[in-house]
Amino acid sequence: MKVLFIHQNMPGQYVHIAHHLAQTGHEVGFITQPRAAEIAGVRKLEYQPVPASGTGHAYTRELDSGVANGLAVARLCEWLARDGFVPDVVIGHNGWGEILYVKDIWPHTPLLGYFEFFYRPSGTDVDFIPNFPRNRTRLYGCAPAMR
Repeated sequence: MKVLFIHQNMPGQYVHIAHHLAQTGHEVGFITQPRAAEIAGVRKLEYQPVPASGTGHAYTRELDSGVANGLAVARLCEWLARDGFVPDVVIGHNGWGEILYVKDIWPHTPLLGYFEFFYRPSGTDVDFIPNFPRNRTRLYGCAPAMR
């Protein structure tokens, strides 16, 4: 079986499964940003993140970065496809945009996304410290409505 992992910080959550698959005869690839990490028997491919230009709206900078990461990963996937590599499954983290375009390269290959965190208006990583309440004025750039 051919398995491709995608995570900007190799090995991320996939260290044990990638190692096990490689040690049991499967062909394993890993797309990541430049890292010193190695897993015996796993082919590592690196992409360079595109630095944010700083020109867009502050609310879209993370989106811009995610799209840039996705495009960089897609270029590596296209290169793998031209080289004849078609994975049986792709497993990746969705948080940084890296798996955005994988299905454009391999539309019939199953893609398993690791959805680690779901944002909501409260009870998350932006309002858990009582001394630092979320400031909607700062968030939206306008004064809150009078009640």
